[in-house]
Amino acid sequence: MRKVLFVLACSLLFCACKEDSSLTVSNELENVVLQNVRWDDQFVATELLPGQSGELVLSPYTTDLPKAAVIQFEMIAANRRIGLRTVEVFEVEEQQDVRVEIDSALQVTVR
Repeated sequence: MRKVLFVLACSLLFCACKEDSSLTVSNELENVVLQNVRWDDQFVATELLPGQSGELVLSPYTTDLPKAAVIQFEMIAANRRIGLRTVEVFEVEEQQDVRVEIDSALQVTVR
C-alpha cells in the first residue's frame, strides 16, 4: 500500500511541475550593435553584437503567462544611437520557446 501511495505522490509531483518558457532575441544585422534589449520590462540582453543571441528564461512560478509585449532596444551603427521598438507584439505562452530575429525585414518604430 505504501508503494502505491508513493507512486501516486510521485506522479502528482511530476504532473504539477511546469517547464520554463523562453524568449530568444538574435541580432541578424551586419555592422549594428543592439543594446538594452527588453521585452516589456524584462531585460533579454545588455548588448548583442552581430550574430549574437540573448535569452530570457521565464519561470511559470514568477511570470504570469501568457504574456505579450513589444521588444525595445537601442541600435548603434556608424557611431549613432537610436531607440527602437518592434511594431509586432510577441506573445509567450506557458512551456513555449519563442525566437525573434532582429533583421532588416523586422518592422520597428522610434520610441
